[in-house]
Amino acid sequence: MEKFDLVLASQSPRRRELLGWIDIPFDIHPSSVEEVTQETEPTAFAIDLAALKGRDIWKELEEGPKNALIVSSDTIVELNGKIYGKPRSKEEARQMLLELSNQWHQVVTAVFLKGKVAGEVREHSFAVKTKVKFSSIGEDIMEPYLKSEESMDKAGAYGIQGKGLVFVEAIEGSYSNVVGFPLVEFLNELKVFIGLGKNAENWREYFSC
Repeated sequence: MEKFDLVLASQSPRRRELLGWIDIPFDIHPSSVEEVTQETEPTAFAIDLAALKGRDIWKELEEGPKNALIVSSDTIVELNGKIYGKPRSKEEARQMLLELSNQWHQVVTAVFLKGKVAGEVREHSFAVKTKVKFSSIGEDIMEPYLKSEESMDKAGAYGIQGKGLVFVEAIEGSYSNVVGFPLVEFLNELKVFIGLGKNAENWREYFSC
């Protein structure tokens, strides 16, 4: 059996931690490609950026691991069709949070897979959506949060796994998706991608140890 070498094309500590929970080894090769897309629909936007990063690392590792299986991802926040990425300044973070305050919004995480399966190079993308409801964010909460600078590397200027949880009132759907990587859905898609069913229990045998 030829085994896959799993490669995470991301420098996100959150994705690294979440992927580590499935207990198979993987290498980390973050992409430095410029994240530019012509897509404007939120799900297509996230999928295109995830694929852009994954294809970049696939090309970079053509002479690398013998049977690399690339995993890349992108997370955005969407409210009424408007896409929120990572803020470029504290003031932009403030504006994002004010717009999301007291609103339901969607967190969309796209995942891209690329690898050679049964001698054929395959690509596959999927996206998971989670609904999140913010409470009304007052200045007493806003100012300490912005001073922490936690907002600066997260889509929508918040992280549910950190201080941002203080204004998360409700959630409908995958928690790990809001953190930045839909773990349950990824594992199901991964099994199917390598030629197994989503209920297969022997999938770890297909990865290098």
